[in-house]
Formats: sequence, structure tokens, C-alpha cells
Amino acid sequence: MKKIIISFFFICSCTYLFAQDFCTNDSTKYLNAYKYIVDDSINQGKNINVSDTIVDLDRIWFLDNLDSLLEEKEIVKKLTKYSWFPNFYSQNIANLFNCKKMVPSKTILFFSLIEKNTLCADLFDNKGSLNEFNYNWIASQNRSHMYLFFFESNGNIKYIFRKEICYSF
Repeated sequence: MKKIIISFFFICSCTYLFAQDFCTNDSTKYLNAYKYIVDDSINQGKNINVSDTIVDLDRIWFLDNLDSLLEEKEIVKKLTKYSWFPNFYSQNIANLFNCKKMVPSKTILFFSLIEKNTLCADLFDNKGSLNEFNYNWIASQNRSHMYLFFFESNGNIKYIFRKEICYSF
């Protein structure tokens, strides 16, 4: 019994340490993507708020940009969504970007999950909406600049693509 308990605590400790490392690695990727977006020439001088909601963003918009990057194109094809998960709150994003203390902004950034070292981000100009962080509401009446990031395993950005998307619901 004592061996079982010791094994249990060992497994829990390893799982906890792995989860922390995973969160740290994801945090680096989110921060690197945010820094790139803020520094992008089309966003100069804008105050960008980050939503604490993870949104299921499809990477398929970028397939035509990946003709010369066959490995990345295959990753995007595999990540193409046939079923969607509901948007959800992310404690990691909320902590990284101090979302609770943000002042209202005219520019709002939504992140996707990081899957297979890729990340999508959707940047909107807020047109004075009361539903400032409701992705579906903002997307239904707006255009955005969507970014696709490919990361190296250490969290550094490998490739970046940007497209203007006009949503019409």
C-alpha cells in the first residue's frame, strides 16, 4: 500500500511539473504572437485589448499561402475544423495579459488554442459594442485581421501570415 501511495504522489508530481512546463511554453508563444501583432505596421499606435476567451479559429483561411511550405500546409489541413468547440475562458490568457484591469479599447484580440505549434489570432476594431469581448457578436458586424503563427518547439516564431477577413453573417 505504501508503494502505491508513493507511486501515486510521484505520478501526480510529474504530471504537475509537465503541465507547468506546457503552460509556460504556451505562454511564451502567446506573448511572442502578441508582441508581433502590436508591433505590426498596421497596428502602430493602437491600444490592443486581449480577450480572456479562447476561440475556435479555423486555419483554413491560410491554405493558399502555404503552397511552398508543404509540411505546414499538411498541418493546417489536419487542423481544419469539421466540428467546433464552444469558446471558453482561459485563466492562462487572463493572467498573461491582465485582462481584468484593461481599459476599454477600440481594438480587441482573440486567440485560438495552440495546436501542433500553430496559433491563430483574430484582431477586430471595436465599433463601440457593449459586447466588447463576445467574439460572435463582434465578428458578425466586422472585418478583422487574422494572423497565423507557426512556432518552433522552443516558442520562437517560425512563420507568420496575415489576412484581412470580411465576416458576413
